[in-house]
Amino acid sequence: MRRLFKRKSAKSPWHEILASGLPKRAEVPDGTRVLCASSVGGAYLVRTVDSVVALALWLRGAEPTMLLCDGMLPACEACVYDAFPDPAEFARNGPQRRLCSPCFSAGADFYAPLPVPVHRYSQYVDAGEMAAAQAFASTLSVAECFSFEQDGLRLGEQARAGTIRFFGKAQLHDEPPDLVTAAARRYAAGAIVAAAVARRVLAKLQPDCLVAHHGVYVPQGVLGEVARQAGVRVVNWGVSYRNTTIIASHEDTYHRTLIDEPTDLWDFPLTAEQVREISSYLETRRRGRGDWTWVTPEAALRPEFQADEELVEGLGLDPARPIFGLLTNVLWDAQLYYEGHAFADMLEWLFATLDYFLDNPELQLIVRIHPHEIKSGNRQPVAAEIERRYGRLPPSIAVVPYDHSYNTYALMGLCRAVLIYGTKTGVELVPYGTPVIVSGDAWIRGKGLTMDISCLTQYEDTLERLTTIEPLDDEHRARGLRYAYHYFLRRMIPLAALDPDAPLPALRIESAEELLPGRDPGLDVMCEGILRGAPFVFDRAPAAAPTR
Repeated sequence: MRRLFKRKSAKSPWHEILASGLPKRAEVPDGTRVLCASSVGGAYLVRTVDSVVALALWLRGAEPTMLLCDGMLPACEACVYDAFPDPAEFARNGPQRRLCSPCFSAGADFYAPLPVPVHRYSQYVDAGEMAAAQAFASTLSVAECFSFEQDGLRLGEQARAGTIRFFGKAQLHDEPPDLVTAAARRYAAGAIVAAAVARRVLAKLQPDCLVAHHGVYVPQGVLGEVARQAGVRVVNWGVSYRNTTIIASHEDTYHRTLIDEPTDLWDFPLTAEQVREISSYLETRRRGRGDWTWVTPEAALRPEFQADEELVEGLGLDPARPIFGLLTNVLWDAQLYYEGHAFADMLEWLFATLDYFLDNPELQLIVRIHPHEIKSGNRQPVAAEIERRYGRLPPSIAVVPYDHSYNTYALMGLCRAVLIYGTKTGVELVPYGTPVIVSGDAWIRGKGLTMDISCLTQYEDTLERLTTIEPLDDEHRARGLRYAYHYFLRRMIPLAALDPDAPLPALRIESAEELLPGRDPGLDVMCEGILRGAPFVFDRAPAAAPTR
């Protein structure tokens, strides 16, 4: 195990940034204890953002501590199918021989120049406990791995999310059964070990707040479960779409909290300047700009806005007959359980929708496959699932591949209504007057802006009256613009320390003084949220008074 700490990675940028020394900390120490527990040191974006936030907290007088896994998990978020030339190696040995040493070293070396202590998983569990967790997991079926609880903790949900992410597939029925079972058991064991680490590190450090990337998977999702149970505040964050921004939430992953946000947080009149700002940004996004290039890969950017006639002719559609749109999302990404949904997953919804349009050929459907399917790690492309189930579709249903040059927004502009499951694009369609029908966990759900589906009967009834759905009125469009402003320009918090031109999040600061209070308003929002529980909402000017 000692060799893990001798591996060297690229020099930390903090060496040069801190070469001139550290500025004076807050005169009155804050004293808030913060555990920065993202754990996966090999993820460059995670260690970059975590280090900025940790040093900013330290400068404000808080007491941050970094937590890194040093090879003690049988499986974790860093494990993906393509990282193993032979996936059977993962089943036999887990990540230890291939991933753990460089992953830990990358994080430890990156954080080393900071005035912040780094704790390791091996300080809180040992190899014997890891073996015991694997022995217990070996008694579980795949279904039990995905649903088990331990001491009131829903560990199975995180094991399921991790297993699905490993395979890059939401459905695993066509994978070798022995490999699926082995992977599921590894993630179940990883969840047990992560829970043990979390209990002990919380007991020792007594943090006031636990901060972790994403809030899903093994270990971050598990750490959050344990912290909530122990009464420790939880903050989860992730890199958001808009360039140099992150999104954060209190108490649970933003994948859940954004759905349940109070209406009063965003439903207030916008100023003329705010309307211009969000309208300009939405137009920029419609042409594939304004996002991190690594979030929206260059090959998926389609800035051209084709004419309606070109699209209709290219897709072989009949302009005299009604056209509807369907937007998919990546099947395996952040697969959590949500209450009150009509379908088990996106694929079940997709097939039910296609079956309806096949039975009603007088209606036309454009299925736009999510452009992010171009990203590495995706092993279950939706178009292949459609072809496997249906073979050749009739001309009334047009499937547009993820890498096609047609602009998604131009395609949806042809449609009377758009059906979505979990994609964020619904936020962008409502301000343009497009009716949106939501059947899954999209963040536009529950805002009074869309038709939200809660049961199969409701969905069937909605499909039967598709042709009666009218474009959204001015009030709906105005409220949609308010939510878009809130989502894109308030909830996505800009960090001046991040380089907007870097292919991955990178630092662009020259000294730690740039992280002091008052120097970066976005960083101030993050720190106030972590230290005092303030909302993770970025306002450059005071917001207008709520309407109610």
